[in-house]
Amino acid sequence: MSARCRSSACAGLVLALAGCSDKDIASYRVPKEPGAASPAALVAASATGAQPGLHWEAPPGWQAQEASGLRAASFLAPGPGGATADVSVVTFGGPGGDTLANINRWRGQLKLAPISAGELPSQVSALEGPAGHFSIADIRGEPAQGKAAVRILGAWLVEPGQVWFFKMMGPEDVVEAQKDVFYGFLRSVAQGTAAAGTARAEPGGAKAAANTNDLPHANFAVVPTKEGGENTLRWEAPADWKPKPATAIRKGSFSITRGAEAADMSITAFPGDVGGLSANVNRWRSQVGLPALDDSAMGTVTEVFDANGLHFTMVDFAGTEPSGQQRILAAFAPWQGGTWFFKLTGPAALVEDEKPAFAAFLKTVRPK
Repeated sequence: MSARCRSSACAGLVLALAGCSDKDIASYRVPKEPGAASPAALVAASATGAQPGLHWEAPPGWQAQEASGLRAASFLAPGPGGATADVSVVTFGGPGGDTLANINRWRGQLKLAPISAGELPSQVSALEGPAGHFSIADIRGEPAQGKAAVRILGAWLVEPGQVWFFKMMGPEDVVEAQKDVFYGFLRSVAQGTAAAGTARAEPGGAKAAANTNDLPHANFAVVPTKEGGENTLRWEAPADWKPKPATAIRKGSFSITRGAEAADMSITAFPGDVGGLSANVNRWRSQVGLPALDDSAMGTVTEVFDANGLHFTMVDFAGTEPSGQQRILAAFAPWQGGTWFFKLTGPAALVEDEKPAFAAFLKTVRPK
């Protein structure tokens, strides 16, 4: 099977955010941008001074972690016996999926069956805070193989053009111990001006994410299954693509090696349009050091084609400093209310060699 790229350029996907500083009580500010802003813009903040934006205070005892993927902030919340729960703050352009999609996405992460729209009233509560109206879900998984049940306490705040997700995930007893603290954290979220000199998430800060192939962290990890059937795709990978274990985020994963060089292939899926074409392309361009493009220029950096009932948009970017010679060849396709991403990243020469195989691979992708 073969396929050819017919546009003069295609575009790619690279996502990495900076880490947060660590204090007993820390305030983090993430400025708002109109519409579907890029992650880099969403976490951009000056090291000093007071600027308007969305900000919050981490409770005492929460340990700040390096942000990764699309996390604007990341913490570990302590619990009994030294156990911890993971707390993430993620923002995304667009509506971020409806309430049912959000609930079923998190249920999928806990290996629970999806619920119907009629069951929503018993699954969602609300909290009013300075930032606005939070919708909250408290979901408990089933214990498995002698392990404690995992529990998700998640909240989302919808603003014009973007949505914020605040999620705690960990052993049930840890989440229970931190539940009131988590609610207090949500009440600290506010619009306006953060105090001068407080710690903030910085673009290109202490350390960018080591692996830029995964899209948002577990908050966006699962496209819910449809009632009565699987909402998924299947594909046939080239024989020399070595399979790697799938993760909570990746639906599929492969490594490709040529001598000492290696490239990574990831397959991910997320609800909704993931911010839309222009927002995604410009976010990815900014991550490889390229300037943003107007909507009118999207056609110059994308190629579209149809295969097996799917509509693909294909992109190809070569990195500039500080990305070096890394190159990203990727495609995305809407499917059943979500978006699927197929991305090959690695040394420029190796990605170029694999471009025909990648194009042929896309032609094998089809509904399961």
